[in-house]
Amino acid sequence: MSTHPFPQRPVPPTTPAAGAGDTVPVEVIMTRLVAGDTAAVFTLAEHHGHRIAGVIRRQLRRCGIDTIGPDDLRSLVLDACMELRQVAAGWKPGGALPWWWAEGRIRSLVNGWVGVHADPLDDRWGESDDEAPVAAPTMDESVAATFARLVEEVPLVGLVAEAASVARLDDVSLFCLLDYRIQQGQGDPSPATTLAARYGVTPETLRQRICRNRRRLREVVANDPRFAAIADFELVA
Repeated sequence: MSTHPFPQRPVPPTTPAAGAGDTVPVEVIMTRLVAGDTAAVFTLAEHHGHRIAGVIRRQLRRCGIDTIGPDDLRSLVLDACMELRQVAAGWKPGGALPWWWAEGRIRSLVNGWVGVHADPLDDRWGESDDEAPVAAPTMDESVAATFARLVEEVPLVGLVAEAASVARLDDVSLFCLLDYRIQQGQGDPSPATTLAARYGVTPETLRQRICRNRRRLREVVANDPRFAAIADFELVA
């Protein structure tokens, strides 16, 4: 049995007639969106989310992403519905369905998600996404020495370092995660922009690697009882 959060149904090329199978016809929902009915966003996701998910999955495959978790897919579908709300006034009944009519906006949304959450091809710190060479990342010697001392003296810091090792994160990757979290805690609205030059990558690449490495660390902590004491740390939670 499929575990897909939105059951798959055939996608017709044009707008279906009212009452042709959906509890709330798409024309009715789009009219509500134009009128400013915010709740219609959720109605759209509930009754037509399976179709919007199909558009999202197609773009993910174009980006080389074959699988996506159900929570992430639901979030993307809801975001796509928000995008459709923004352009609802321009849609005309009788033509392409809204999610095909506004496919370009949905594709841009998916591309943005991929840029933040997925980096399946490039594990190299030394190159940016466009393959232009940049400076190799380094840690200031005094900072590295301080971190090494904390690993030795503070058991919880030692656990974090051990979990990072199991997750195959080197010292620079781990310190970058810590640095990023510190910047967030200090209210930096764009830690990736602040830290990108320090670590020798573009802000986009830094965001990708932060998400990927945090995911690796989270998986190790969640599946190994040795690291239960740090499971609630904001770094991995």
